[in-house]
Amino acid sequence: MNVVEPVFIQSENKPSELALCAPGTDFNIVSYARLRRSVNSICRRFISTGIAPRNRFAVVIDDPIFHAMVLIALTRLGVVTISGERRGMAWPVKLDGVIADKPYEFPGGRTILADPAWATDEDQAIEEKYLYRAAPDEVCRLFSISGRNGGENVIAMTNRMMTTRLDRQKLFLGPRAPFCDRTCLDLPLTTPLGFQVLLATLWRGGALVMARDERKTVAALTTYGVENLVASLKGALRLAEAIENHPGSYPALEAVFSAGTMGSQLTSERVRAQLCPNLTIGYVAADATMVASMPAHFASGVSGAAGYVLPGVTVEIVDEQGRVLPPGNEGTVRIRSDYGVTEYLENPADTQLAFRGGWFYPGDRGRLTRDNMLILGASAENLGIVGNQTAIEKIEDILSEHANVVQCGVLAIANEAGGDELCAFVVPRSYLDVEALRNYCKARLPSDLVPSRFVAFFDLPKGDKGKVDRAKLPALLKNKLN
Repeated sequence: MNVVEPVFIQSENKPSELALCAPGTDFNIVSYARLRRSVNSICRRFISTGIAPRNRFAVVIDDPIFHAMVLIALTRLGVVTISGERRGMAWPVKLDGVIADKPYEFPGGRTILADPAWATDEDQAIEEKYLYRAAPDEVCRLFSISGRNGGENVIAMTNRMMTTRLDRQKLFLGPRAPFCDRTCLDLPLTTPLGFQVLLATLWRGGALVMARDERKTVAALTTYGVENLVASLKGALRLAEAIENHPGSYPALEAVFSAGTMGSQLTSERVRAQLCPNLTIGYVAADATMVASMPAHFASGVSGAAGYVLPGVTVEIVDEQGRVLPPGNEGTVRIRSDYGVTEYLENPADTQLAFRGGWFYPGDRGRLTRDNMLILGASAENLGIVGNQTAIEKIEDILSEHANVVQCGVLAIANEAGGDELCAFVVPRSYLDVEALRNYCKARLPSDLVPSRFVAFFDLPKGDKGKVDRAKLPALLKNKLN
């Protein structure tokens, strides 16, 4: 059993059909026959390096098609991979090496420089002895996810977990998605959902368009007959804005899935108007499983709506003593499923916090309705920023380290254009120099996690444990503006 083998079955069934497309990149488009030949060629290169089954390697490659080819090749050889975007930074788990497309220094392990020229068009099969037949409970893939304290944790997915989650995607992505042959992915392959959509699309012989540049991606919707989009709400909004700014005749998508909770209603309506009325939102707890989803218009006017809890998943809302709260009451969210991990690799402290008594505690607060709709309070998911390894807590930690910041809280709020933006609520020691604080954040955070607004307050509301109560911040901002 190997989770990538169905891809090679499709390469025999549909050799001339489109498999992968990344507009504006070196590869641009790849058929199933080309994908098979390229992956086999890359496999031969890795075999020649002495790379072995069960080795752990990080993959740091910019081109999404070459990245996908390398992941498929390594998985076929039994190598456990973790994808990343870092260069010159420490990894959160022990690795045997790094495979990169540019020079890369990796202390304590090997660095293999992968050349896109490896993806040749020679049709030469791999000897059977090199093809790894993994047991169901063997690990096939690692993912780096945001940790409870703003750092990073790593989860390990087995072949059984991966195949089960791929099978369950049809419950999660909405009723129309399983019937769409051509999907546009606006999530990185570093994320569990991004990687799962890649495999699920290729498993069924579909075509995957990987977004890099909004204008080129919008053009590809027409050129390649894309029917389905899987993106963060922020990514879907970017594509909707690209269409608004470049009017033309674009085909209507059959379905759009947004990973992340419901943003502002105006944002949702813009996505539905420009891309597709069939917008599905969903809540993913990578550590547990795909948790909840629903059509976006069902959540109209419900801030923080994450979706209806899916079959096979149990969600409970509990108080600080672990007692289950009735519907409508807000408390701590905990999740149980048969498809989740049970630990963070090499991090017993965070494991003990998050995995207790057979339940996973994601660190979110929320409530359940009587019909099992999950509604989340303020959390990183509300940003629609999926796959970024820096959590809301990390932004707050960085702000708190500034000499002029006494307290702070960060929240995603709706702006006048209908989009979502990060707002930093700050209690300064003296006059708040917004530009200085923004530049401070720019030097320490990815650009999409730098708050757009910085607002000064004399004090911030706190919860029982002395932490800033984000749920009360919107009202605080409203009162200040009024």
